[in-house]
Formats: sequence, structure tokens, C-alpha cells
Amino acid sequence: MKSAFAPFYILALAAAASAADPKLTLFTALDAGRLESGNDLKIHDYDPSELALNRTYVDVGYSQQLDSAYFLNIGVGGIFWKAFEPGTGSPESKVIKFGPGISSAFMRWSASPKLDLTFGYFPYKYNAAAKNLGEYLFRTEAYPTIIYTGGWSWLNDAQYRTVGVKATYATETFKQDLGLFGEYFNAPIYDITPAYIATWKPVSGVTVGGAGSLHRFINPSPKTRKVLTRSYQYYSNFYLPEVQSKTRYNVTIPDYAGTASQEVKYAPGTQPNAATAQAQVWATDSSTLQTLYNITSPSAIPLARDTSKTANVAGRSASRADMLRDDILQLAGNEGSDTSKYFGDPNNAGAKPQSVAFDNAAVKLVAFFELDFNAMLGLNAAGMGAFNLYGEVAQLGLKNYPIFYTESAQRRPIMLGASIPTFGLLEHLSFEMEYLKNPVMESIASTYDKLDLPPDPEFRYKAYNRDDFKWSVHAARGFNKFLTLYVQVANDHMRLKDGFARPEYIPVTNAPDHWYWLARIQWMI
Repeated sequence: MKSAFAPFYILALAAAASAADPKLTLFTALDAGRLESGNDLKIHDYDPSELALNRTYVDVGYSQQLDSAYFLNIGVGGIFWKAFEPGTGSPESKVIKFGPGISSAFMRWSASPKLDLTFGYFPYKYNAAAKNLGEYLFRTEAYPTIIYTGGWSWLNDAQYRTVGVKATYATETFKQDLGLFGEYFNAPIYDITPAYIATWKPVSGVTVGGAGSLHRFINPSPKTRKVLTRSYQYYSNFYLPEVQSKTRYNVTIPDYAGTASQEVKYAPGTQPNAATAQAQVWATDSSTLQTLYNITSPSAIPLARDTSKTANVAGRSASRADMLRDDILQLAGNEGSDTSKYFGDPNNAGAKPQSVAFDNAAVKLVAFFELDFNAMLGLNAAGMGAFNLYGEVAQLGLKNYPIFYTESAQRRPIMLGASIPTFGLLEHLSFEMEYLKNPVMESIASTYDKLDLPPDPEFRYKAYNRDDFKWSVHAARGFNKFLTLYVQVANDHMRLKDGFARPEYIPVTNAPDHWYWLARIQWMI
């Protein structure tokens, strides 16, 4: 059986060494939990609720300060994981898989105490307080609008991993990062994003920051970019005439040898009755039916009514919409109508197609803050536990497009979080909330499947706002410097992976009542 190999990322890194002596770090973590409520919208009528969640992580890290200027860090390991498959699944989903990978491979050159340059494969995090949500500069797409959380590591991974280069200039109160960040996990792979991030601490306990990026502005694959940015024809305020409910029929006829066969096409009746379906087939293929099959009249055509959900056409009232021309043609076919019924309707007289070309390259702007009340009020952080308020807001793309990405506010996620004191019981107990009023289904099918930047065709013209609000609770308890327990309860953007390590296109947590919980026991020496 083919194994699913994939790179992975985990929070623990042996990146803190400052001495010249090499340091070896051994890390293991066990995740166990359950998806209590969810829905797989791409696989209709399948409910993945009460699905067990478990993964095991191992990592070996090596770091060394080579001299006064150069620092080296390398981490390798793997994940033991189980694939998600709907229903009874496939053999691929019934075994534990192992995915080897690297957690880090970078070098840092310190030109001075304030200036350094990092290059290679490294983790990057700018919002230090964020536990699960946020970090929108790199964990989002603008067109189509998508937010990522987790991935190969469900907990402790509110950060970004990149193959790139980053220059950092830092004083006691002000830090600046300027870099080229290469995309390594989310399609299209290898796009490069130039970005600048600034963090300012004007007084003790107060942190404010801002960032900007030219998301995917550098694409090393011209053919991929050409496909992504191709032009589409569309109609504005196009009239869609009323459609009555219909039933499709399988046309079943004997072949010339006398054995049973089924014609390859359907005969959708304009009304839900067999006679209309028979008449339509007869009008199209009467000579063939008489010559090969000895069927001499429409009523002699055997029909088997197809009652499957995809074969019946639901009726709808007349409406107007902005639609791609290809989608209008597809709609006509699905509804069993000739395209002239749509384009020849008097309400569409004079309608002319326009052109639009979408682009996944986008300008992103981010602002974030943290108020650390322990530092501001002079409290004992070890005795109180984390006590702060933090947040982040982003604008994903400054450009609006017709039809789908029409309003900037629909690409503006907001995250607010707080850690409340536990008086030494926990290291932190953090609550996070997120809001994005995005009517388009958050599906990655557009880039993973067909390199097609309009939204997922299945949900393209259906407003969906049940996933606009997200939340997360994260807690940590350290027993000693080697052993830590983490717990996360959330309704975030969890995408499970199938037997080939491909992520589900739509998060399984996509409605207000969906949620999961996870516990991790982690030890490191």
C-alpha cells in the first residue's frame, strides 16, 4: 500500500541555543480528541461527528552557535497519523500512516547585535499572543477568500513555515522584519511573498504592530499563473427565467443482439412525466430507434425513472444575477433547457458579455496588538498565569472584482483574544474569537483542483454565512521543564486529510454548532 509522505510542522524547536556547544533536542507529543460535531459539505449527507482525532509526533532537533555570527538549526522527524475517509472508508484510511519531514533547516547570520539575516526553512510568527486564530498575513488567501488554522499539527501551530530569507533589525522597543516568504504547503506551491512586519513596544506590557505583504506577487511557474489569471466572460444582472420541477429518466432499450443496455444519455422532460421524455428521445433518435431497435413509436421506448438527487431538477422562481457565461450554459444543461431559453429571453435583450480576470496575487495589510496586564500592573506572571488582551485585523486584498469578490469588508477578518488569570493553576487559559462576514464558501477546491480562481462551482452562487464566526479555547499546564499538557476546544478552520495526505476542501467545522476538542501530552529534553 502506498504511504502518504508529507512534511510536517510542530511548535517545539531547538532554536534557543546561545552557547557554542551543540544542543540536541528530543521531542514527542501525543494528540487525542474527537470531532464532536461537524459536516462534510463536499460529500452530501455524510456526518463526520464523533470522529476520533489522534496523531503522534516525534522530532530530533540540532542547533549550534557556530561562531559569534552564525547559528545553525536543523530538525527532522515525522508524524504517525490516520487518514479521514467518509462512510466506511477505504483501505488507505484503516491503517496508521507515517509521514517523515523536516521541522526546520535554517541558518542565521548576525551582522551586529541588532541586525541578523535568516535563510532556509524556518518558522515565523509575528503575533506572539495568538494561540490558534489570527496570523492572517500568511495563513490566508484573498481570492478566493480562505483562512487556515492547523494543518499537520492541530495544536500550538499559530505560525507560518516558509522556505525563504528574512532580515531582522531589533532594538529594545522596535523590531522590523523584511523578507521573501516562499509558500511550501498551500497550492500553488513555491509562490513567493515579499513582506514587511513592524512591532513596537512603547511602554512595558503594550505591543502594537503592523504588516504589509505582496501576497504571491512572485510566481516561478509562468504557465500556472497564466491559467490562474485567464479571462472569463460574464453577464451583469442576467435574467434567469422560472424553471418548474422536473424528473429525469433513464432510457433503457435492448440492443440489436437482444441483450439489455442503457443509452448513455438522459432524457429530461420539460414536465415531470414519462410521455414528454419519450417524445424528446424520439425526436432526436427516431431513425436509430427504428433501424437498430425496432421501436416504432415514442410510447414504446422503455423508461426507468431516475429518483437520485442529482438527476431530479428542482424548480425555482425567476431571478436576476451576475454570472459567468460558462455557468449560465452549465445551468441550462443541468435544468434540461436549451440555452436559447436563457439568452433568447426578452428580458436579456441587448445583454452583452463582459470580461474579468481574477488574480490570487493580492496586497494584504495587517494590524495587531497585545496588552499584557501582568507587565503593565507589575503583577507576578508566574503566580497569576497569562493575563492579557490581544487582537488582530487584516485586509485581504485591496482590489474588488465583479461577481464574487465585490466588497473589501468581506475580506476583513477580525480576531480578539484574552488570557484570564488562573493563579498558578495553568500557564495560560486563552479565549479567542474571530469574525469574517464572507458569503462565499471557504473552499480550497479552486486552487487544489482546477486552478480556477472563481469560488468552488458547487457553492459559487449560494450565499453561506454559517461559518462567519469562529472561536477557540486553549490551555496549557507545565508540570516541569520536560512535560506539558495542552488542551484545545474550538470551532476553527479544521481540514482533515485523506489517504493521500490531501486536505479536505472545506473545513469540517462550518456551522455554529460544530466543534472539536483535543488534548496533547508533550515532552522534550
